Amino acid sequence: LLTTFVLLLAACGKDEVANKPPVLTVASNTITVNLDATVDLLSGVTADDGEGNDITSSITVIGGTDSSTVGNFGYVLKVEDPEGAVATAEMTLVVVDPNSDNVA
Repeated sequence: LLTTFVLLLAACGKDEVANKPPVLTVASNTITVNLDATVDLLSGVTADDGEGNDITSSITVIGGTDSSTVGNFGYVLKVEDPEGAVATAEMTLVVVDPNSDNVA
């Protein structure tokens, strides 16, 4: 009888809430800059944990970018919430030379 009572109490516990995935918000997936410009790859990028908590400071950049060379450079933004859920965004940095007709 005691075993049945304990099982009933365990079954009446709160339902576990599933972790919502984080949300990574970018204004555009492409950033265009002039040759040798200073680049902030996180400008205008925000993230929350899917539950309303700001985790923008947890965003990391994966892949190298170089504004000293004309071309298109791919990189990934990644954010992970405290429970381990991940969101990513594929990005492109386009570097152009304003003094040349040769653009990426």
